[in-house]
Amino acid sequence: MSYKYKAMTKFQYFRLTFVAVGAGLTSILFIMNLFNLDVYNMDSIAQAISKSIFVGAFTALILAALNIFLKIIPFNKVQDSGK
Repeated sequence: MSYKYKAMTKFQYFRLTFVAVGAGLTSILFIMNLFNLDVYNMDSIAQAISKSIFVGAFTALILAALNIFLKIIPFNKVQDSGK
């Protein structure tokens, strides 16, 4: 089997980084904030959710924009059709 490398577009670099970093960072921040909250107060839970979503999305946006220009992630491997 031989592999060819298919170049990724700038949008694919952006999307891959944004989704991975955004989802991971948002969930980690939310879980960390849950340890510091009063569980019965819905306002504090809503504030923790909004804070974690904002910080996760903003950080992912910056890192994804950097990844467009730096192209840190390697190329995709595509299997050759046999010849």
